[in-house]
Amino acid sequence: MKKSILIIGGGGFFGKSIIDYFLKKKNLKNKINKIIIITKSSKNFIHPELKKNYKIIQIKNDIANFKKIPFADYVIYCVRSRSSKEDYRGIKNYSKLAKKYHVNSNIVYTSSGAVYGKQSKKISRIKENVPVDSSQKLSKTKKSYAIQKIKNEEIFQKLSNFGPNVVIARCFAFVGKNLPLESNYVVGNFISSILNKTEIIVKSNVKVVRSYMHSDDLAESLIKLALYNDTKFSIYNIGSENIIDIHALAKKLSKKYKIKNITQRNISKKYYDRYVPSISKFRKKFKFKKQLNSYSAIIKTIKEFKLNK
Repeated sequence: MKKSILIIGGGGFFGKSIIDYFLKKKNLKNKINKIIIITKSSKNFIHPELKKNYKIIQIKNDIANFKKIPFADYVIYCVRSRSSKEDYRGIKNYSKLAKKYHVNSNIVYTSSGAVYGKQSKKISRIKENVPVDSSQKLSKTKKSYAIQKIKNEEIFQKLSNFGPNVVIARCFAFVGKNLPLESNYVVGNFISSILNKTEIIVKSNVKVVRSYMHSDDLAESLIKLALYNDTKFSIYNIGSENIIDIHALAKKLSKKYKIKNITQRNISKKYYDRYVPSISKFRKKFKFKKQLNSYSAIIKTIKEFKLNK
């Protein structure tokens, strides 16, 4: 029997990535026939082709303002709010509504790997059994973000006591054609430099280690969590396990696209910045295999941006 999915935050990077994935993977129409999208965006980003295979309902409003909400078999909450206060208002209101309208739903909340705090240099890829910790040495902005995500996770965990199956997806770093290039996001800045043929600049004088999952793999992961989760409450890391050094990446991209690279020459061996997940738990449970490595994901993203210019 075909079912419905509700995407809360459909106008953001995660939401658009999920919607694009439905457009690409036509076999999903055998499982889902209705897509409900809640977004604050006034732009129409629904491809006409999508409407041929699915019933599309688009609701333009802030989730914090809803008095009631449509039922859906599957829910992915992927709102990206401008502030912690705004984020909290939306989640508190949704939690209240879900206790009435989504007691029989599978719910996915997109949290962040930031909840682990500063990743230890001794941990190559962080696992879900590492306790959440926002008290470590983080910048004021990152600490505030981590604390809010921890609070949000607690709200969703409590929600699971009222009927729905709830999954926390602790998401790490991603790329794809919907990536906002104007944000303070290092790989986004690299891609912007390549598209505009300007210098690739790396300001950091510490070792920065990241991994990047393409938005297609992200969307597949979140949809798997929504459709196939069979536990009352669970937590999974989502992201790429393929480690990439930011300084080395800048040099590699600079060489490939023949753009000047300006970077720090003296990299501190004492300090580091690592943000890489282990997704072995997710791979095993949901048989997740297909995945581009970090460099290939970035190259694919650059091609997507050039194609859409």
